[in-house]
Amino acid sequence: MRRSAFFFVTSALVIIGCTATNNAGSDGGGGGGGGGGGGACVPNNNDGTSACQGHTMPCNAGEYCSVNICNAGCLTTANCPNGQFCDMAAATTDNALMKSIGICHFCPVAATDAGSGGGTCDDVHGAYTIKSDPSSSMGCGTSSGECTVTQTGCAVTLACPMGGGTNTVTIDAKDKGTYMGTVTIQGMVVNENCAVSFDNTLGTLLIDCQLTATGGAADCKINGTKK
Repeated sequence: MRRSAFFFVTSALVIIGCTATNNAGSDGGGGGGGGGGGGACVPNNNDGTSACQGHTMPCNAGEYCSVNICNAGCLTTANCPNGQFCDMAAATTDNALMKSIGICHFCPVAATDAGSGGGTCDDVHGAYTIKSDPSSSMGCGTSSGECTVTQTGCAVTLACPMGGGTNTVTIDAKDKGTYMGTVTIQGMVVNENCAVSFDNTLGTLLIDCQLTATGGAADCKINGTKK
């Protein structure tokens, strides 16, 4: 069972706290079209970048435009990376836009793919050297360490001692899966929605967590390499 989020959660609160204090102003958009709200799994088939008036560069995939600032999260599926959708099931509110903000992640593993094994996924168990991805949101911090991955069928457990947390996810035939949960830090409830992806050929691991709290969000990523 999951005890807590990975080690980047505490530092991610820095960016969550900042996004709650944006100055009010006109709606800066964030990429129209897309759908996928309300939990409907209809992934984006474009790159997910969007223009942001007053901002020198377009917002990256997984970000939306809040007045003239690119924040982690999504207004619609059009803001999400290719192959991901905007889930509004645990939406927060952007105080500047007064709009609901969702989180981008891969479609959940279908029940038919979530069995106890049967050769529907690769053997990905082992020890992985991990480090923070530089594309993570400001405030996620930089850390490194090791995660031990154990596996029973397609149920994969990731244990990262530096974070004091153990997370279990069922991976599909593409060695991908998701897990969700909440953690309370300094009295603030933080929702986490994490996509886990293994590349068994390269021996790599990516954990991409969308973290949301009242007024903001952060996108924190970890890269892993099998030892």
